[in-house]
Parts: sequence; C-alpha cells; structure tokens
Amino acid sequence: MSFPWQKGRSLRAVWFLFLILCMVQTLARPGIAMQGAARGMQLCCETVIPSLFPFLVLCELLLQSPLASFFGIPFIPVARALGIRSRRAPAALFCGLLGGFASAARSVDRMYREGEISPREASVLLVCCVGSSPAFIVGSVGFAMLGSVKAGWFLLASQFAAGLMCGFAASRLAPDGNAQPPHRPSSPEKGIVAAVRGAVFSMAVLCGYIILFSFLAGIYTPAGSSPPAQYAVCLPLEVTAACQKASICAPAYRVPLCMAALSLMGACVFLQVRALTHPNISLRPLALSRIAHLPLCLAVLAVLVHLFPVSLPAAAFSGPVFTSRMPADAVCAVFCMCALAICPRRSART
Repeated sequence: MSFPWQKGRSLRAVWFLFLILCMVQTLARPGIAMQGAARGMQLCCETVIPSLFPFLVLCELLLQSPLASFFGIPFIPVARALGIRSRRAPAALFCGLLGGFASAARSVDRMYREGEISPREASVLLVCCVGSSPAFIVGSVGFAMLGSVKAGWFLLASQFAAGLMCGFAASRLAPDGNAQPPHRPSSPEKGIVAAVRGAVFSMAVLCGYIILFSFLAGIYTPAGSSPPAQYAVCLPLEVTAACQKASICAPAYRVPLCMAALSLMGACVFLQVRALTHPNISLRPLALSRIAHLPLCLAVLAVLVHLFPVSLPAAAFSGPVFTSRMPADAVCAVFCMCALAICPRRSART
C-alpha cells in the first residue's frame, strides 16, 4: 500500500497541509478531539469487537468447510452472472451480504490468496458485496436512528439492488489487467487457529481506522453548526457518524440522506477494505461504482417509498447508537455449526 506523499509533489503538498490542519485543530480543540477518539473507542469496545469478531471467525471457517457450497446455493446464479466460476464465490457473496464490508473483504482476500479467483474477479466481487450489514442498516439506522424498521428494510433493499446492478456492470466493464491469480500456497493455513489469527488482525485494523475517523469527524465538525453542515463534514469520512447526523435533519430528508451515506460509505470504509485485501486487488472499480451506485440506490428507494409510504417520528435521534450486527445466540449457534462442519476434515487429516 502506497502513501499519499509517494504520489507526487501536488498530493504531497495537500497531504502535508492536511496533517498541519489536523495538528492545529487538535491543539485548538483538545477536548473535542479527545471526545471524538473516545467515541471511536467506545464504538469498538461495545459494538464492533463483540459483534463482528465472531462473524469474521465464522466466515473464515465457513470458506474452509464443505458447508460453503451449501450456504452459497442461493447466490450461485449471481456468481455465474458475474462470470465467476469459483465454487466458493457464492459463499463469499453470502458472507459479504450478511456480515458487511469487513466479512466481504476478508472472504474475497482469502479466495484470492488461495488462487481461486483472479484480481479482476476479486474486484468485481467487492463491487457486488461490499456494503453495510443488514443488522446495522435495519437495527441501527432504521430502528434506532430513524425510528422506523420499515425504512431500514427499504434502505437495505436499495443497497442490495444497487450493489447487484453495479456488480453486473463491473463484470462487463472492468479491465482484465493481470488475470492470473497468485500461486496457490502448497499448504494454506487453515483451521480455527488460523481463523482466529486472521480475525484478530482484521479487528485491529478496523478499530484503528474507526478511532482515527471518529477523531477526524470530531475536530472538523464546526461547533454549533446546523445538522446539514455536520452531515456534510461526516459524509466523506465515516458512514455511522453521517447517518447519525442525517437522523437529526428535517424529517423529509432523513431517509435519502442516510441512503447517500450508506451508498458512498466514506473514506473510513474504503481504507479498511484496502487494508484487508491483497494489494493486487484493485479498488478502483469499487470506487468508480459509487458514481452509479448512489443514483441507483436513490431511485430504488424512491420507488419503494412511493409504493409503500414511510412515516417517521417527529423526535430525532440525538445520541450514540451501539448495536450488535448479529445476536449473540445466533453467533453461538452458527459458530458451533461451522466448528462441527470442519471436524471431519481435521480428523481425516490426523
């Protein structure tokens, strides 16, 4: 992964100016900076680690087990339409659409490193399945922020539909580039030890970026500014903060503004996906797909709201939301099921 100062003098100057502004803002508003970082740490400790860490381990184990083909059955037509013949591609779609962008990135990265898909196919898969998880959209954004589970389901359906359409377009338009996958490792690391080790690394990366961008959102949000101004600051940075700010805007604009935040995702998500995937996997198709993804999301959302009107409560969200992406009992049940699925393979080796 290259750094901004390696790209040229102009970008080097912009990066240097940005760092200077961050230092000035931190010194000028130390309390706000500490509160922003503390919010990020609280989000990691209370939500991200308890809910996402088990799911990352499950995704690693699922892709190793024979159950990968079973869970991916509903997504076989999607994988075939994308032009991807790997038998584990449907399971990667399942993990990504159910667990969110982190699970999608880890699943696609593992398939690429084991030589099952090419860099181009990996990029197409990311376009299709990188997004917020259903529990976050329906539970956090729909129920807790907007006060409407129905609105959350509409946001989720719009994201899924736009992701599939952009994935189909990317499969036709993405350049071939280096079509050869890396050499398959002679003895790829598998088992629960490898799954936990990979999940720990992923969580460290995710939490680091969450804390950093919570800090940036805190120092760059103007004190006493209007909700739309706060939303404009958070939109390019971090999706959760942007949705929170959208939920305190005028009721008529809350759902479309949340849809825009979920579609664009923010720099925090893109950097997390970059850190979790192999450098040979290009994120350019994912970034360019946002140009079409946003209007597609808004169009699908407009149709759903027109057919099934949504009423939002007058009271707006005003505090932090910490909610699990997956219920604890469901995590335990799926974990046990996946653990049992890999037992025959491990005993067969011994």
